[in-house]
Amino acid sequence: MNNEKILSHQDLTVLPADEPKQLKIGFTIKEYLGAPICKPNAVEVLLTKKDDIHVGVTIWVPGLTGWLEVTVQQDGEGHLYGESGKLVAFLEFDQDDRHCWVQTGIANTRGLERLTLSS
Repeated sequence: MNNEKILSHQDLTVLPADEPKQLKIGFTIKEYLGAPICKPNAVEVLLTKKDDIHVGVTIWVPGLTGWLEVTVQQDGEGHLYGESGKLVAFLEFDQDDRHCWVQTGIANTRGLERLTLSS
């Protein structure tokens, strides 16, 4: 058994720059919210226009076990979601550099039917 500690932090060594004012390290972190969705049978074709999705259209959304085919619905507040049986996928047009429709979450509503709420 190896008794060496696993490092959780490692220092960076910065080599001297020709111009001391330029001595810095920079990086960019992009946060992507949601997984892109696509047309049925075309996982490489992202839905990049706001009017690509409307009530009644069929789309594919990523699920835990692969792609799910859902039909787009609209709630009372105007939000779009995809529904397939007891699965609901929440949809948004993402404003990051992908500029496409994404699934921001998915829920299995079958469990909700078993809940008994009391006060």
